[in-house]
Amino acid sequence: FINTLIDKYGDASIEDFEFTETFNRASLSVLSDHFNNKNKRSENGILPYAFEMSQTDLHKWQSLIQQITVTSDGTGKITTTAIETALGVGKKLFHINTPLVSDEANTTKRKARYVRHNDYAQIIQNNFLKPKAGSPVWLGYDGYVQVLPEQAWTATFTVTRYPKKVKLDLTTPTNNVNPDLGDSAINDVLVRMEQYYAIKIREVQLNEAAMAQENKQ
Repeated sequence: FINTLIDKYGDASIEDFEFTETFNRASLSVLSDHFNNKNKRSENGILPYAFEMSQTDLHKWQSLIQQITVTSDGTGKITTTAIETALGVGKKLFHINTPLVSDEANTTKRKARYVRHNDYAQIIQNNFLKPKAGSPVWLGYDGYVQVLPEQAWTATFTVTRYPKKVKLDLTTPTNNVNPDLGDSAINDVLVRMEQYYAIKIREVQLNEAAMAQENKQ
């Protein structure tokens, strides 16, 4: 599909290493844009969370959504390594959705509220908002997640993974690595690749056609 388009607009072909690098970059770019709802921001700057706004949106990316259960240390720290180990070999963490946590004293799962660092300095002075065993919070740091108050927690995360890095090897097809995306997401990635190659070969018409097609997705 991509080879056909590029050939039509004056570039003979795409090497396998070019396809591999461009597909991987495009898949991450499309995921980031869709996850942050880049194309649907309202004029007043409000960013509605639309990654799972409908079953169609969910179906497009559900192959990257995974649920795991991990245990913190005695102070509530859960390392990124522990999370990615639970995800499986070669899988990398892209985003953590709101975790459900429990402890030995109360095995009922409850929501751990995400708190920004600037806000945390304020809520710890507020008796109604500061973290308690019955209403925990979590913050993100380099290499770990901190659940508060500081104690041992069992956390169930729903996470979004980075897309698997693909590889196209036309010489040795057994080296090929297929994407872990669904057909709908792959189609969006291919459209983004059209834009990249249009810029590469300085073809305005192809770039405009690809942008128009992407806006309809």
